[in-house]
Amino acid sequence: MLATVVEKIGARRAAGKQIIEQLQAAVQGGDAAAVEPLLKEVRQNLSQAAQGREQLLDKLDQVLQPGQRAKLLLTFVQQAQAAGQPVEQYLFTVLQDLAAKQ
Repeated sequence: MLATVVEKIGARRAAGKQIIEQLQAAVQGGDAAAVEPLLKEVRQNLSQAAQGREQLLDKLDQVLQPGQRAKLLLTFVQQAQAAGQPVEQYLFTVLQDLAAKQ
């Protein structure tokens, strides 16, 4: 399960970066016709990412008590801040490491 989650997150991140690069090229090149579809893709990608986060949280809700979930979240926030990374990026790194060990 964890490897699948990490794989989906990684694929979504790579697709998002590619879309942003295409959007930047379209804007810089003055290709107005390409901008709108790319903006729709950005929005769709963000929506899918939010759904993925919700699904992960739902799974955690099933296996952890509220106090455990709160401690886990606070630990991730503190460690992400110490690493100078956004929480989502730090969490993805942790999940990648865990999946690699399975």
